[in-house]
Amino acid sequence: MGTKMKRTLRIAFLILLNASVIIFHKHLFYALIALKFSWVLAYLFPWISLLTTSVLFALAFRKVLIGSMRLWLPWVSTLLMLSLLFALNPVYEGDLNKSGNPMDIQNSRVLQEILSKDAEFEGLVCFASATCPYCIEAVRDKMLLLHQRNQVKVLVCLAENNPLSLGQFRIATGAKDLPILLNSGSDFAKELGESVIPFFVYVKAGKIVHLWRNEQLGYPALDWIEKGLN
Repeated sequence: MGTKMKRTLRIAFLILLNASVIIFHKHLFYALIALKFSWVLAYLFPWISLLTTSVLFALAFRKVLIGSMRLWLPWVSTLLMLSLLFALNPVYEGDLNKSGNPMDIQNSRVLQEILSKDAEFEGLVCFASATCPYCIEAVRDKMLLLHQRNQVKVLVCLAENNPLSLGQFRIATGAKDLPILLNSGSDFAKELGESVIPFFVYVKAGKIVHLWRNEQLGYPALDWIEKGLN
């Protein structure tokens, strides 16, 4: 096989590889999560992979070009590939957030309800509404995956006390066996000083020790949560 043919096949292979990373980005992320990779690594891996293969493509592509195109066309192609991945899978500022706010709440009605279901509960609680699209997304993309990894206890507290709403919420999130606690009447958001849902708290040693708003619960925070905030 000639050198020209080898270069052509190499370029074709790298194009196919790049296209696969772009198209199957979410599938790759979910596969790595299922394999118990860290959240941050699973999130960054498709980007690192595409950047690496795009640079390799640029280096191979420039060898078959002539003139001034060798100086700019390969790198423009690389930029276009990364831009396409970003367009299909936007990166949000909160994705790499870990912050949240330390808490020390020992006496609250909602905490009592959680501990009445499991006196030894230690894990993440999501406060949500069955009709809130951001809540559905947060439960589907974070709480459910945490639950499936079995590395930390999770619980969803719904604002509604309606079995019909619960059923609709399970269908919308795909969370058929996720522990969900229906609200018995307390205004948990107001009780915990929050006005916007969803938000999340970590319960440890019978206390609420940390709180995150939705935009604060990034992938570094999920890794931290799975380590028990240690």
